Amino acid sequence: MKYAAQGQPLRNVVSIQNRGVKLDLPAGDYVLEIRSTEFGYEALQKSFSLTSDNTVLELPLKRIALSTETLSPTWNSSELQSWEMPETWRPDSKRRLVVKGPGVAFPRDENYRYYKDFKISSSAAMLNGVALSFAMRAPDSQNYYLLQLTGEKSDEPYAVRLFVVKNGVEQRIRAINIPRSAARAMGPGQFFGLSIKMIDYTVTVEIVDSETGALFPLGGLTDPARNFGVGAVGIAGHANAENAIERFVVCTGSKCLSE
Repeated sequence: MKYAAQGQPLRNVVSIQNRGVKLDLPAGDYVLEIRSTEFGYEALQKSFSLTSDNTVLELPLKRIALSTETLSPTWNSSELQSWEMPETWRPDSKRRLVVKGPGVAFPRDENYRYYKDFKISSSAAMLNGVALSFAMRAPDSQNYYLLQLTGEKSDEPYAVRLFVVKNGVEQRIRAINIPRSAARAMGPGQFFGLSIKMIDYTVTVEIVDSETGALFPLGGLTDPARNFGVGAVGIAGHANAENAIERFVVCTGSKCLSE
């Protein structure tokens, strides 16, 4: 649990033992935040006032149910109302989401905010050849795994890169090169198929050449620190990148992950 006087940073930290904690605080207004170290409960933030000694607060945490439903948006103006995303990202006339500039997009519906093991099936194009990005297992918009497939105009051309983003700061975990045979399917403005599986803390990536149907397994990347065990799955944007997302499906369950 973190706590502080109202208006101050939450710098005081204590561990909850036997479902409780005792604090010796003067009268005043305070804010606290409780986060479970294990998956299973939503974070809780609460403001409270102390006017006398021996104040007791009961703060039950809400249990989280894992997401089991398939996420499959249709990119139109109505659909965008059910997503948190930058205002500059808009659907085009062919119902493709045009992602231009930095930011992340996640569904607002709680049924799609707690995926554990999952698969993303997508078709997309790097319109200016920089990078195609996805955000995964996000507790919120400042903390998530960032997966990037880079194009010919990137600072690191043709690579699959995995980052962990904490408090908005990217930390690189690992990268693997994309072979030339697969890179030909990812030219600027060229749509290609994409399959991303995250099982436990390993991400495996495959792409499909939309013109020839050729499948290219690109390999796997693992987070040894096991940062995020569950969270929302969505789309990310890079500062210099412009992309079009046609199909974006997130599924889970044994049938989905075995395909």
